[in-house]
Amino acid sequence: MRRLTFLGAILAALALPAAASGDQGYEAQWITQSPYLTLESGETATSSFTARNIGTATWSNSIVNLGTANPRDRSSGMYNPAD
Repeated sequence: MRRLTFLGAILAALALPAAASGDQGYEAQWITQSPYLTLESGETATSSFTARNIGTATWSNSIVNLGTANPRDRSSGMYNPAD
């Protein structure tokens, strides 16, 4: 059996549109995250993190999204379309 260690929010990034950046009022401060998960092949679990908006712009679902990094918004085996 393969084991997958999910490094929680290390794999997650606050993905802002290309035009949005700290100098446009979008900034986040990392607060906390849930414990790291170790999953067997086929298992699912929930992981979370908390970030604080320390910028001047208001976050909305149309502007601030959670996405993958390196490269940005790449496909990921961690994505579950049922969620």
